[in-house]
Amino acid sequence: LGIQEKPQQSILGVRQGALMDQIGDQMMKDYEIVNAKVAEKPAIAAAMYHTTSDLRKRWLDYTAGYLGELEIVPAGIQQDSIPGGRFFVVRHTGEMKFIGNAWSGGIQVMRYKKIKMAKRPGFEIYVSGFDEDGPETVTDVYLAVK
Repeated sequence: LGIQEKPQQSILGVRQGALMDQIGDQMMKDYEIVNAKVAEKPAIAAAMYHTTSDLRKRWLDYTAGYLGELEIVPAGIQQDSIPGGRFFVVRHTGEMKFIGNAWSGGIQVMRYKKIKMAKRPGFEIYVSGFDEDGPETVTDVYLAVK
């Protein structure tokens, strides 16, 4: 989808860490926690990948939840901010187990086009919802741009 400007957004969810091979299962557990503790969930499911992730070790530090905020945040849930700015956006259509292809493909296109990555968190918006997973599932991947 190319470069887009996004304002700062709030994310309400669970901050967790997982190896890339285990992130799908771990994130399912995280959404179960959020869904159990937040009665009126915002409509848009998302995940923010913090800059403390270590790709060499295949370790991801992330917050899984929903875009939005609450006045009173339940115990065990965090409200965090996704910094605004410019993002290179890749739309992924397909099963979530292949979402890594959208990230790596986006990074390769950015390198080819000489678009510099910024040291801000990247994030995913689950257009079809997080619990939807199949060949028609739509996820937008946001890679931070300088």
